[in-house]
Amino acid sequence: MQAFLLVALLMQVDASVKRDTAKGVNISVTIGSENDSAGRRKPKRSPVTPEHMRTAFKSRLAQTLLERARAGRMAQDSALMSYDATAYLRISAGMGFSKIGRDRLIFRTENVTQVKWHRDVGAWIDVKGARTALPGIPSEGQKDAEADINSESDMTPVP
Repeated sequence: MQAFLLVALLMQVDASVKRDTAKGVNISVTIGSENDSAGRRKPKRSPVTPEHMRTAFKSRLAQTLLERARAGRMAQDSALMSYDATAYLRISAGMGFSKIGRDRLIFRTENVTQVKWHRDVGAWIDVKGARTALPGIPSEGQKDAEADINSESDMTPVP
């Protein structure tokens, strides 16, 4: 169980997105914490200025093409009435010391779900299969961790 908690702590990532509500475009995306894993400071992000927006494209034609593609995508997304998809999720974590030996698996979980969505009803998620492997952990701890992971509904990717 302690190894599972270690893996969970190592997998945490902070993410923030700033959005310009007037234009509806992403301004900046920052992923990570104050320092990266090597202790270096994260890069300084400068705000997007009108000069950046003016010089973002090589030609006016390229900008028009991107804007039309975005508008077409939004039109297709809003015309979608329903879908039926099979979603696969696999998460693995390992650790290795190159001077001591080969990489070792710490944690792996997989699940397969059928996701049905309809505009009037919402999403229906049917779990087809799920498994978790925690090598090196006693079977009681592995069963508890597997039950916790499989009960997490936010682990299922919804297309």
